[in-house]
Amino acid sequence: MMLSGWGLGIFGAYSGIKWYKESVRTKQEIRGEVLQEIENSGKAIVEKAKWDGYVEQSQVLRAWQKSNPKDSESLEIYYKGYQDFKKGKK
Repeated sequence: MMLSGWGLGIFGAYSGIKWYKESVRTKQEIRGEVLQEIENSGKAIVEKAKWDGYVEQSQVLRAWQKSNPKDSESLEIYYKGYQDFKKGKK
């Protein structure tokens, strides 16, 4: 009786450890697949604080462009030149 109890205990522990390791491995594989899908679709994961900062900067820039249309032309020219420069580096 005691021997079968020990056997069941060892079997239970072994099964539990094996199940836990498999569970962790599966979760890691799923995370990897999800991150790969995000990357393949051309998207990125960004911290919320950074994203909020980007949105705020964009809103401020658009508001400035509306209120200063003549001044904003030089910014648009600079931005287009910068994009062309980046394309040339690749």
